[in-house]
Amino acid sequence: MNIAGVVAEYNPFHNGHAYQLAQMRRAGATHIVAVMSGAFVQRGEPAILDKWTRAQAAVFGGADLVIELPAPFALSSAPDFAFGAISALQFCGVSMIGFGSESGDLFTLQNELDKLEQLERDGAFVPYLKKGMSYPRARQAAFEHVFSKTPCFANPNDLLALSYLRAAKRLSASFEWLAVKRAGASHDSTVAEGEFASASYLRAHFEEEHLSRYVPNKALRLYQQAICEKRAPIRMKNGERYLLGVLRERTLSDWAAGWDVTEGLEHRLYRAIREADTLSAFYDQVKTKRYPHARIRRIACCTALSITQKERADSVSAFRVLALNERGAQILGAIDKEQRRRIGVNFADLYRRYPQAFEASIRAQECAALCMPRVFPCGLDFTTKVSIQTD
Repeated sequence: MNIAGVVAEYNPFHNGHAYQLAQMRRAGATHIVAVMSGAFVQRGEPAILDKWTRAQAAVFGGADLVIELPAPFALSSAPDFAFGAISALQFCGVSMIGFGSESGDLFTLQNELDKLEQLERDGAFVPYLKKGMSYPRARQAAFEHVFSKTPCFANPNDLLALSYLRAAKRLSASFEWLAVKRAGASHDSTVAEGEFASASYLRAHFEEEHLSRYVPNKALRLYQQAICEKRAPIRMKNGERYLLGVLRERTLSDWAAGWDVTEGLEHRLYRAIREADTLSAFYDQVKTKRYPHARIRRIACCTALSITQKERADSVSAFRVLALNERGAQILGAIDKEQRRRIGVNFADLYRRYPQAFEASIRAQECAALCMPRVFPCGLDFTTKVSIQTD
């Protein structure tokens, strides 16, 4: 077996994702593992569809095994998001990792990573951070100042690719890397191109008929069924009052203890949540050049879900399967016998053995259930069946 891995949110799965998986097959992958964000995504909001529907769409679209990226990592900035995801793929025994890329230039990306690490050691980012820049913007500014050119990692997919490469070094893991040049619409594009549209575009037009142009037919049927059953679209606004109530209950100490809360930001967060009447107003009051919207949304979600640093570490002690086919079962069968106890299809059994790995993700799912068009009962993590496809 030549097992390849991919990190994804599939929010939602679309033709561009199917294209990426097909390119990995062409590069020699016989089996593909996708590690996918669960109920919440890195933008700091719930995914548009539940994780089981998105995972099933991915298997229909070319993946063989989909496992959940735990919520503490799914709701993290790029370095921690990548670390959790690469940890999961390493656990599954992948030898190749494919990623979307605006440049499609692996050599340049690796070279830029080496240069960035040297700049970091030299403290080159510090002057820009003192000007109030966010960390990603400070890195880019320092790079441009020293090397007099705009780096590939100025693009969002290439920036995330650097985080994957760095996470692999941190884990002392060796992979073959495949940079799949992004086809069609750019990341977060509001305009579709041919048969390709960004996930942002699809979320904005999720219930419109022309969605069929940009997603595989089998995935489209899953999405339509979810809409009919009022399981989708999942929107933060549906649970906004609940989330505002939870965040208003958080004390100054609660905010200070939150992940990624630094430099006294807890005071700004605490004041803003007591004044804002919507989540958007809250984000706007807290946002600065140093703390962009996405970071504030992630902080708010982690605080609302009471995600701790310990949970982040514990969450990679075991992994749950969301969907698979026969090749996916072969991947599981190839995992070392001792390790295999830590990954499985039977979530109730897995949770009994490793509860610490899943508590945060369960809370995230309960919150996302309140953001569905129809409020669903508690416990979807335990009552929803894993999709097992037969070839």
